[in-house]
Amino acid sequence: MDLEVLKKVADNLPEGVSIIDSDMKIEWVNKALKNKGFYIEGIKGHKCYQVYKNRNELCKNCPALKAYSRKKTVRRIELGGDGKKYEVTAIPLFEKNKLVKIMEIAREVREPFMKKRGASSTVKVSNNQKDLQASFFDSITDHIFRSEEHT
Repeated sequence: MDLEVLKKVADNLPEGVSIIDSDMKIEWVNKALKNKGFYIEGIKGHKCYQVYKNRNELCKNCPALKAYSRKKTVRRIELGGDGKKYEVTAIPLFEKNKLVKIMEIAREVREPFMKKRGASSTVKVSNNQKDLQASFFDSITDHIFRSEEHT
């Protein structure tokens, strides 16, 4: 499965989704982020920490950077530039067993959820992922159903 298919799926999620390269530059954002004012035309090529956190340097314990170095999905609770708390999931995207990008998903969290889940967590994903499809879909904690029309 290619990156364009993943983008189509991510564009229909209510959470903010962005694709980040190894230099922490934003390459793509989904409709949910566009609806919050993060238009790709104005932020493409900018560092994620500048755009999302109003910072001039890498974030301490950056989920995307950790996902790059560990080659595993990383999930943390982060404070956004808007002062809200987000569960940020950084998913390494592999192509032919090579880590090519990070898909970062940000979901606003409420206090009861945080107390139940804990301050931070890491999701372990196998290093033997074969393609982008496996790295993306294996890390989703929600249910996804595939429906086909039979004629």
